[in-house]
Amino acid sequence: MTDLQSLPVRQLLEADAETFRRVRLEALEREPLAFRASYKDEAALPLGYFRDRLASGLVFGAFSDNTLVATAGIDALKDDPAIGVLWGVYVRHDRRGHGLAQSVIEKALEAAEARYGEIRLRVKATNAAARAVYARLGFRIMSRETATAADGSGHEYEWWLRSAVGR
Repeated sequence: MTDLQSLPVRQLLEADAETFRRVRLEALEREPLAFRASYKDEAALPLGYFRDRLASGLVFGAFSDNTLVATAGIDALKDDPAIGVLWGVYVRHDRRGHGLAQSVIEKALEAAEARYGEIRLRVKATNAAARAVYARLGFRIMSRETATAADGSGHEYEWWLRSAVGR
C-alpha cells in the first residue's frame, strides 16, 4: 500500500470533472449530514456543472494510483468575494485516518491566501475528526447554528474562521 501521507495533491482541472463528479456524489451519498448539497440534486446535474465548478474555483485532490481519494475546495463567499469558503472536504472511507484531509486543505489554503483575507467553513458540531483537523490548521469557531441538513433533519453546526497567513 502507498504511504498515504506522501500521496500527490494537485489542483483539479476541467479534465478531472468526471472523476471529481464521481467522488463528490460518493461523498454526498455516504455523508449526507456533512454537506449542504444533496446527492439527489447534484446527481441530476450535467457533467458541465462539475467542469465549471473546477474551472471557477480552487479544488484540490489527493491521488493514489491515479485514483482521486480526497478533495477540498475554496470558493468566494457569495455576499463578499474577499472571503473564501472551504467546501467539499472528503476523504474516501478506506483512506481515512492518514492525514489526507489536512494535506488537501493545506494545498487549497496555500492557493487561496492571495485571493482571500479570510477563510470560513461550516462543520457539523459533532464531527470531532474534522474539527480537530480545522483546529490544527488554525481555524477557530466564530459561531454556532442549528440548521437543516440535506435530508431535512435539524443539526448543530459551527462556523469556523481562519485569517489568511501574512495578512
